Amino acid sequence: MPDGDADEIRDLRGHIDAAHAAADRLVRDAQQRAERSDEAFRERLADVPERGWEVPGEEAPPARPSELEIVVKLLGSLRDAMPA
Repeated sequence: MPDGDADEIRDLRGHIDAAHAAADRLVRDAQQRAERSDEAFRERLADVPERGWEVPGEEAPPARPSELEIVVKLLGSLRDAMPA
C-alpha cells in the first residue's frame, strides 16, 4: 500500500475517532442535563402529597360503559327489532 493511502486512512480514522468522541461527549452531556432536570422537577414536587390533594370520601365518577359493551347492546337491540 503506498504511503499516501496509509496517510489518508490514518487521517480518516482520526476524523472518525474525533467524531465518535464528540458524539460520546454530547450523549454524556445530554444525560447529565436530563438528570439535573429530573432532580429539579422532583424537588419542585416535594410538597405534593403522595396521593395528591385527594379529598377524603370523594367518590369516583360513575363508570361509563366500554365501547364494546355499547356495540353489543346495539347489536342486541337490532336483533330484537328484526322480525323472526
